[in-house]
Amino acid sequence: MSDYWTPVHHALEHEDAETLARLLADGADPNEDLGNMTLLTHAIDTEEVSGVLIRIARGATGFWGHGDDPLQGADVAAFRTACHAAARSVHGMADALTPAGSMPSFHTAVITTSSGRSVVLCHAVLPVVAFVASPPDDGAPLPDFTPPPAWAAAFEMGGFRLLDVDELGMPLASADTSDLAGEELEQVGYWRPNTVGELMFNWWD
Repeated sequence: MSDYWTPVHHALEHEDAETLARLLADGADPNEDLGNMTLLTHAIDTEEVSGVLIRIARGATGFWGHGDDPLQGADVAAFRTACHAAARSVHGMADALTPAGSMPSFHTAVITTSSGRSVVLCHAVLPVVAFVASPPDDGAPLPDFTPPPAWAAAFEMGGFRLLDVDELGMPLASADTSDLAGEELEQVGYWRPNTVGELMFNWWD
């Protein structure tokens, strides 16, 4: 793999934080996927998170700035379609989707297969999905995040990116939050999430 690093992965692999920061500022994709390895998972895999900031997209908290137009939400219809496609691929069933509303910052769906239930969270703003161990309770801390199952490829085909446990568990101190709106940063300061997952999938009001 080392012979095929893209510039951003090369900078990360060689602990070149200055070059990495410049590439990201020049528009490099912070979600770039190389051989199923994002920058976040690469950073964790090589234990090089110290001094390397991964940029979190505006809207990740589910909030936007005062006076700003509301951010365009993730495509709920596409999420519903992907849930049914995923369920059909394993002869399962997609239960009713619970929309985000004013909170939480995510839509929820349950997919039942012969091996049990899988709970899928779709971010209300960003086109990303995550899996948790059990259905979330209103206002309570989320259950543990779980790896996407093998049949989750249907979500990628529907235009969503799968978030893995390593990305969601990344300490927020290792992330660049400069793209977040002022209102978002206020919320982060008030609620004090410890990880990227806690920031993105929340019950903040």
